[in-house]
Amino acid sequence: MPGVRATNGGRQLKTESIPIAELHQDPANVRRHGARNIAAIKASLQRFGQQKPIVVDAQNVVRAGNGTLAAAIELGWSAVDCVRSDLGGVELTAFAIADNRSAELAEWSDDLGAMLEQLVADGVQIESVGFTPEEVKTICDLRDSPDFDLPDYQVEESESKNLRTFTVFLTDEQHDRVMRKLRPIADSIPPSKENSHELGNALAHLCSS
Repeated sequence: MPGVRATNGGRQLKTESIPIAELHQDPANVRRHGARNIAAIKASLQRFGQQKPIVVDAQNVVRAGNGTLAAAIELGWSAVDCVRSDLGGVELTAFAIADNRSAELAEWSDDLGAMLEQLVADGVQIESVGFTPEEVKTICDLRDSPDFDLPDYQVEESESKNLRTFTVFLTDEQHDRVMRKLRPIADSIPPSKENSHELGNALAHLCSS
């Protein structure tokens, strides 16, 4: 097809260990990594190590894996494993967006609650896989609810210290509208001492205006 670049996937990728001091965050990265996201990546790196390389271009600008780089810097790592893309120009920009968007479009299966419960039972620190104990409880409570598969939109609350966790069911279109509204607010307001979740702060800010 004209305008579509395709390969047979047979090219062998070469992994390089590159000093962090030689790597650069992508200044055009459209994906923001909040405090909780970086904390989750750090927990994963600490427990499992780096299990997949980040993608860099010819100038050592990170095109996929900016969050991993940020987490590795906070952990004091001296180097990370990378693969070097042979893409350039608009193709490289398109790849970076596609890499983030394709992950965002994935959905959890109904087995998630059972898998998380098993991890807890096996002694895995649940924060190392990106969830809090409160979130695991909420997911499992929803799984056991007779209405779990029915609503398009539902809110559940659970109280944890002075914070409240909201689980909201949205269609893909609703989710995109909400994120388009919240993300610019989250990027523009100062961090909150009471709540490290930037989207929660953005939602509260939106409701107070």
